[in-house]
Amino acid sequence: MNKKLVDRSILVTVVSTNFRLAFKVQSAISDHFKYNQKNYTDDLSKSSIIVTTKSESKFIKHPNILIISDNISKIRIKAMIIEKVNVCFNKKECILGIDPGKTIGAAIIYMNELLISNSFISIEKLIYWINQQLEILHCDAFIIKIGNGEKYWFGLIYNRIYKEFSLKYPIIPVNEYKTSLKRTKSRTIHEEAAIIIANRD
Repeated sequence: MNKKLVDRSILVTVVSTNFRLAFKVQSAISDHFKYNQKNYTDDLSKSSIIVTTKSESKFIKHPNILIISDNISKIRIKAMIIEKVNVCFNKKECILGIDPGKTIGAAIIYMNELLISNSFISIEKLIYWINQQLEILHCDAFIIKIGNGEKYWFGLIYNRIYKEFSLKYPIIPVNEYKTSLKRTKSRTIHEEAAIIIANRD
């Protein structure tokens, strides 16, 4: 995995009177980038990216303006901001990490940044979720990595994923050694393991 290029000092500023939009942006990126909300008359020079609406953008002078509408999903907003930050990338690469088990962990790394993670108790629900994310994202490359720890769960999930996606995307078994961590406040142990798997070569 390449070195992460997103600077943690990135400040995303919402300039909009649409509070619903502002709340959606904040909840989408709060674990990822710094966030604030300002008026277009305020000093915006310290902001890395300005997020606003089309109608309000004409009042703003800033080199990095991202125009969105409030009907865009939170995951798409986060993806758009990552795209804007990572302008030096030639490809929009997505890597899906899967931690097989009775409970399945899944995580998507988008342009070297964690975009979303989730846990499932059904392979079919995982498949449905993957297809949902593929519809939202605009990836130039999509790679699936599956942890090969427990043979039973690995075989079961690998075969189902292979049947569903192998004609479109590469599927790579990954060593699961030392992927089991404690759960965090926002993610399960299965999601944490899936993140490690996605980041492994």
